[in-house]
Parts: sequence; C-alpha cells; structure tokens
Amino acid sequence: MIEGSVKNITDEELKEIRRKNEVFQLVQPVLKKAGQELSDENHVLLFCDSDGIIIDNYGDLRVARNIGNSVNANNGSQWSERWAGTNAIGTSIILKQPIQIFSSEHFSYSCHDWVCSSAPILDPLTNELLGVINLSTTANSFHSLSMMKTIGLVNQIERILFHNYYQVREMMQNIYIEAISKWKNQVVILCNTKGKVLRINNDTLINEITSLMSLTVEKNQLITKKEWEDEITLHGNQYRAKHKKIF
Repeated sequence: MIEGSVKNITDEELKEIRRKNEVFQLVQPVLKKAGQELSDENHVLLFCDSDGIIIDNYGDLRVARNIGNSVNANNGSQWSERWAGTNAIGTSIILKQPIQIFSSEHFSYSCHDWVCSSAPILDPLTNELLGVINLSTTANSFHSLSMMKTIGLVNQIERILFHNYYQVREMMQNIYIEAISKWKNQVVILCNTKGKVLRINNDTLINEITSLMSLTVEKNQLITKKEWEDEITLHGNQYRAKHKKIF
C-alpha cells in the first residue's frame, strides 16, 4: 500500500527552510488567524514552500494528527508529485492553479479518505511560484466552500506581498539614488537576495556584473556582517568592491 508522501527532510533542514522563507515569516499573523477559525471545523491548513514541503500546519489539531499519521502529511514531508503522486499540493505546483483532489483521485490509496483543496501563492510582480496553501479534511466532513476559503486566503496573502514588495522596492530605489549621488564616479549595483541585478549605472559591464553578483551573493549569504569589502576582476583588471546589505 502506498502511504502518501515518501519523502521527509530533517528537523534541522526544516528549521533552516522556515528561517529563510520570507513569505512564511511575513504572513504568520494571517496563517495563525485562519488556523484559529478552522480549529473546530474539521479542517487542517498546510503551508508549503515551492517544492511542496509542508513548513507548518494550522487548524484542527485532531485532524492534523490524523492526516499526519495516516498519510505522512507532517511538517517536513514533501508533497510534490515526485514524492507523493497525484495530490492537490503537487498538482497545484505543476499547474500553478487552484486544484481540488477528491478521495480516489489521489494517487496514494491511503489518501482516499481525504479531500484536499490547494492554491499556489504567486509573486504579484513576477508570477513566480512562492508556495502553496492547502486545506484538507476527511471525505465525510467535506465542505463545498473549502476551495473558496483556500483561494480567499491566498488572495489575502498575495495582497500583503504586493504591499510589502511595493514598500521594499521604493526603499531600495531611494537607497540606490542616494548611492549613485554619493559615488558619482563609481559603478553602483543594486541586486536582490538571489544576486539578480536590479539597477546598475554602467550598462557596458552588465554581463560581467550579473555573473559576479550571483557568485558574490552565493558566497556571502551566510555572512552576518552588514558590510564587507573584497577584490574583484573586471576586463582582466583588479578592483576593490564594497558590499552593503539592505535590511
């Protein structure tokens, strides 16, 4: 018998994923409030990252224990289709659309007792998949509004993300303008946490800088310092670079 997800990450890996997941950290109040509203409605709310890993669960504790024990829908289990076959979370990730999977539509036989409603959390600016919200209940407790509740919660989260991103981008734009005014004869680069160049005041170096910043961020992402300096090579020449993190 196939028992739900067959892949789990370690507690340490889960702890690190929670720490780094900006969406999860930002929408905690929304998730907790939704969990309280579902606490006596026979539903469990699962927040998953873009890989289908369940980061945390909310709602009816009895249902959460039941689904955890019966199909391994526990925190740290991975529900992409690769590790769990057809299921609401995994299929929603592939389609980037809301999906509801009823009982025997699940690939895993042990999931046939459940009805699951999932919707993807998409970046309001880039449409990039950021995570998935899933609402699960037993087949005999299924409510026709489950899918609507899931979509409504995702819409609320995406509105929060849009508002937050707007504020962040406005702040970064102001910092960038101040920087190019201060260092008029220097190359000034603004990049995101993945090393993607957002602004640069010298387009002739864009290809080299793009590759350089990606490596710089990857190499220094664990550094706790807010500022540091190092040597870089551009067109075969050595330069001194100063890096400053924006919080």
